[in-house]
Amino acid sequence: MNRRKPYTPVTAESTSHTLASNNSRRPRIRKTAIQDTFIREARVNYLHCDHAMFKISSPADVANFVRSILTDNSREHFVALYLNGQHQVAAYSIVSIGTANQAPVSPREVFQRAVLTGAISIVVAHNHPSESTVPSHEDRAVTTRLREAGELLGIQVLDHVIVTNSAFLSMKEDDGW
Repeated sequence: MNRRKPYTPVTAESTSHTLASNNSRRPRIRKTAIQDTFIREARVNYLHCDHAMFKISSPADVANFVRSILTDNSREHFVALYLNGQHQVAAYSIVSIGTANQAPVSPREVFQRAVLTGAISIVVAHNHPSESTVPSHEDRAVTTRLREAGELLGIQVLDHVIVTNSAFLSMKEDDGW
C-alpha cells in the first residue's frame, strides 16, 4: 500500500531542507537574510478636493491658517503644516495639545506624518495663550531638534511661528536662520 506523508506547513527554517529532500526536481528555496514584519499598519486616507489649496508664502499666512483651525486658545496647541512642492498645505496636524504654558512635541510625531503625506517641507507653529510672542528656551530647543531631524530625512523645516490672537512671530526671521 502506498502511504503519503501527512502535510506539514513550510516554514522559513525548514524550507531549504524540506523541499530539497522531498523532491530533487523542485527549485531550492533559500531562507532570506532580511525579513520585514509589520506589527502595526498606518493608513492615510486621501480626500479629493475641488477647491484651491492654501498657499504658504509668509509667516502671516501661517498665522492666519493656524488661527482658522484652532478654536481653543486656553491651552497651547502645536501644529504642523505639511507642504507640497509649491508650498501649498497638503495636510496639517495638531501634533500636541498641552497646558496653558507648554505643549510637548517629539520629532517622531511630526515627521511620521510628513513621510506618510509625502511632504516636501513643513512649517510648524504653536499658539501662546499668554498673548506673548517671545519664544521660550523650550521653543528654541524644539525648533533646533526639528530642524536637525528634518535635515536627516530631507524634509526642510521652513519656519516655526508663534501665534497669538493678535500677533505672530517667525522664529526663522527672529533668529536669522
